Amino acid sequence: MGVKSAGQLTVNLEAGDWDMPDDLWRSLEERTRPTEDYLTWFNKSNYERFASATEFQEGLREVL
Repeated sequence: MGVKSAGQLTVNLEAGDWDMPDDLWRSLEERTRPTEDYLTWFNKSNYERFASATEFQEGLREVL
């Protein structure tokens, strides 16, 4: 496991140095997103309700 030289490390790091196009990322995310169960829906709706009632609304909406 792992690398034995700086050259191996460089080669391994180069493989991870790329950006996935946004349209491909969205497509993969939509196709692999798990279905939303009741508890997830309930928590999300409560977070949204909480965020809309706070004075720090803009900062919290970014987190949600």
